[in-house]
Amino acid sequence: MGSARSKSLIIAALGAACILIAAGLIIAIVLASKGDHPPKPTSASSESGREATPSQQLASEQPATTAQQVSPVVARSAQAGVPLLPPLENGPGEERQEYFTKGRLLQRQGQFERALQYYQKSAESAASPALRSAAILSQAELLFRQRRHAEAIDVLQGAVAILEDDARVRALILKGRCLSQQQRHEEAAACFEEVVRSGTEKARVDMAQELLFRAHQAAGTLDDVIEARNRTLEERPDDERALRELLAVYTRARPNTEKAIEVAQRLLELQPDDIALLHLLADVALSAQDGKTAVAACERLLELDSANSRMLWERLLSAYTMMGESDKALKCARKLFEGQEPTTSTLSAFAGICARIGKNEEAIEALKQGVGLAAAEERDAAQLALAGLYQRTGELTQAIAVYQHLSENARSTQTKDRASRLLKAAAGQDGKRQP
Repeated sequence: MGSARSKSLIIAALGAACILIAAGLIIAIVLASKGDHPPKPTSASSESGREATPSQQLASEQPATTAQQVSPVVARSAQAGVPLLPPLENGPGEERQEYFTKGRLLQRQGQFERALQYYQKSAESAASPALRSAAILSQAELLFRQRRHAEAIDVLQGAVAILEDDARVRALILKGRCLSQQQRHEEAAACFEEVVRSGTEKARVDMAQELLFRAHQAAGTLDDVIEARNRTLEERPDDERALRELLAVYTRARPNTEKAIEVAQRLLELQPDDIALLHLLADVALSAQDGKTAVAACERLLELDSANSRMLWERLLSAYTMMGESDKALKCARKLFEGQEPTTSTLSAFAGICARIGKNEEAIEALKQGVGLAAAEERDAAQLALAGLYQRTGELTQAIAVYQHLSENARSTQTKDRASRLLKAAAGQDGKRQP
């Protein structure tokens, strides 16, 4: 009987053990399927009992890839920063893109150090070149905005070697700007020079060219550049690149309107339909009081760039006024208002132009027409303008008549008082003319 009882106890114990083992296996399987492993203590957390820092958390999140050529960011406090790149669309590798997305979010929130760390992690783990480029450039641009130029250069040093196309151009420009801030102007010039010669889009080239000449100016090498380009043109007079670089010097780095006009005209012999160059020539010529050159450029542009005809007629008006050709200037003024509905406002503007170019009869006629179209609240101001023009052109009888009318019938006391004062001045001026 005792042995039977012992057997029963042994069987019960074995059953309980099996149940415990099975339960342990089930728990282990569930945990493994969720990937929910307990965190391993770091040296920082185990020694001090505090939570790991953001950089320590990031270090354990995902292994680095080949993009580790980019230097890690040294943690520092920052005061300012704004989002720099548009959001990227989710797609393959979305889980890796989360680092970049979180970096942007942290940057918007003003948590710049953590944003830099997440950009760094995104650059290291990005599955696509586009995402890697965005992360590297965001990191470098944020460092630049925080005036941490040495760190930005560290990031960009390796980036220039792995980025492609527009991302590489942007990295070169940013690296050059950082170098300029550190007074390393010759190194900066080398970056900008590479962009200028890369054949990238015009806006980037224009920016790089201006920065290039600023760097040469700061380094004291701008004269050497001018001399080198002139030597090139002695050997090859039609070298378009040398001409454009000299034009940039004479319009930006070291303004000289006479030389700029000369170089622009040489370029137009090579590219007669270059709209941007013609606009530049017209502007430079006007600033140099060279009406003839400005007129020639604008007339050619009216054939090539009719969408900007209003601006071109304004330039022609200025050029002809400068040259004293009032009839041609009047034609330009009429063109400016061609097709516009006559109103007191437009007619007053036209009259002002006519008076400026010495076409007083046309100015008076326009103002009289404007007075006739004026609403009640506009009429007093239009009549004052007309009387003033009569007075300036010596037609004092007409001026006195209008001032007299306004001093008695104007809608406001202020206008009546002003008309009375002007009436006295005109009457005195007229009295002096009496024999």
